[in-house]
Amino acid sequence: GLTFEEACCLSGRFEGSLDLYQADRYPEAMLGPVTFIWKPRDGSENRQLWIWVHPALKQDVLGELKAIFQCSEPEEICIPEPVTPSVQEEKQKDVVQSLGKRRKEDKGGEKAVPVKKIIGDGTRDPLQACSWISPATGIMISDRSMEILRYRLIGPLAHCVLTDTLKAAALQTV
Repeated sequence: GLTFEEACCLSGRFEGSLDLYQADRYPEAMLGPVTFIWKPRDGSENRQLWIWVHPALKQDVLGELKAIFQCSEPEEICIPEPVTPSVQEEKQKDVVQSLGKRRKEDKGGEKAVPVKKIIGDGTRDPLQACSWISPATGIMISDRSMEILRYRLIGPLAHCVLTDTLKAAALQTV
């Protein structure tokens, strides 16, 4: 089957997809489908391989990659910024209280203000390392699941959405 070293994908011009298996366990232990793209060479020996997986597969794939490349020590620790209520949330809280709506009361009898805070995608503990490096191979694995890396628009109107959203830049000569 296909591998990350597929000839047409090595240049970085084409995206590839394959089914990923645990090391030395083919064909029994499939981790799942992945898509990948090689970052084009910039003149140096170092290359980057970007791999996209479904969030349900992320922990298994990440654990397998860390084991294969012997990555153990964290390069950096991700510490999220403390979440503070926004001005809009404070205004909403004041409006709801002024309308006299009933609030849920907790065991202490105090009025609880339910504010749902979601940090990240739920697939990584906020205090878990983002990058791991292998002292033996020099390979670094980075978890970029908390960042927007690309958009995928699918469906019959995807092209229309793109053409209505993107406009060609005007040429400027100096």
